[in-house]
Amino acid sequence: MALTVTLVACAPDATSSNGTRATTPGVETTPPSSTVSSDSTTTAPGAAPPTTTAPADELPLARFSAADLPTDGPCVRGAAPADGETTFVLDGKLWAVSASGDLSCVADLKGRDPHWIHWSPDGDEVLVGPDVVLRDDGRFVQTGYFPDNRTLRWSLPTGKALIAPNAQSGKLIWRNAHDSGERIDVSFAERTTTAAYHPAGKHLAAAGIGSDGGGEGVFVATNRGKNMMRIGQIESGEVTDLDFEMNGNSLVFIHDHDTDGISEVHRYSFDTGLLEVVATVPGETVTGLVASPVDQGALAWSTSHSTLSSQLWVQAPGAQPVAIGMPESMLQPLSWLPNHQLLFTRTSPAAPPGTAAELWSWSDGTLTHIIDGVSAAAARTIHGPYLELNIIQGSGFG
Repeated sequence: MALTVTLVACAPDATSSNGTRATTPGVETTPPSSTVSSDSTTTAPGAAPPTTTAPADELPLARFSAADLPTDGPCVRGAAPADGETTFVLDGKLWAVSASGDLSCVADLKGRDPHWIHWSPDGDEVLVGPDVVLRDDGRFVQTGYFPDNRTLRWSLPTGKALIAPNAQSGKLIWRNAHDSGERIDVSFAERTTTAAYHPAGKHLAAAGIGSDGGGEGVFVATNRGKNMMRIGQIESGEVTDLDFEMNGNSLVFIHDHDTDGISEVHRYSFDTGLLEVVATVPGETVTGLVASPVDQGALAWSTSHSTLSSQLWVQAPGAQPVAIGMPESMLQPLSWLPNHQLLFTRTSPAAPPGTAAELWSWSDGTLTHIIDGVSAAAARTIHGPYLELNIIQGSGFG
């Protein structure tokens, strides 16, 4: 079942924020394209506070239940379909829902019950938690990373390696996805908080404390940590959830201020050297920024004023962010399928970490309740087309 919900788009805010700036001489941070306030209202003067929360009695029932899961036949992964598929973990197995709605078993996880999964860029292999890779040959291999390290990312475009910052040292560590003993320190910051591969695979981006003596910032280097260049100065706070968008010409991240209680969602464009404020969020925690690997410009993130509820914010390409709310719910974006379809989970605010969740999707204003009781879920897609990193003269890159 699906529910079409009228969502509220943010009105433009003409006030530029402080604290994050590009290092390009003469390039100013652009005005915020939207402001997200804690009461979920638009910023238009005199506007009545509209609601973005769907009433509980209007939420759709789940499309599938545990009783619908097939009990006979083997689990077959196969190649990732061009139109993607929704995958989730339930009852110790990895299941998939195709774009046409067919339900099948993808893999028997042999007693594993991960609370996080992440597919490789070609959809052939999957992280069954940060500490285990399920290879394309059916073998389970240890990654060498801790099971709670959700900063872990696949290498691009091949998915033959993994990277993540070490929580204790802040070093950025590269490991062979099939042999965790093959390990390389590819750090190019004094301390790394978050990092990502460029889609073409030749560069890495990272945020943290720079090795150039300039303090906090955002940096780019080769995929072996060489020729580091600073692209942004963080005057206060910390950067999290850094990721390249599909075509590789833009980088998105969350900047949490530590002085004024504001968080910002940013987009940095390499072909122009401009830093855009996608959203300004006063007085709330922003988490889970997810850029689509199949549709350029599609973003999602979650905001929460307390531990009692949260909202999901979705930005389709070229559109203003819109808010999704449900009563007494914590909403967390997961990953994107083609045609701007976002997967997200819904849990009770009283539920302890690791509790089974409801799996939902959003597409063009329509909410679909997929199934309840999942421990983890993710979209299985093939990364879309990308370009080599477009570095402009004078942007700080050589």
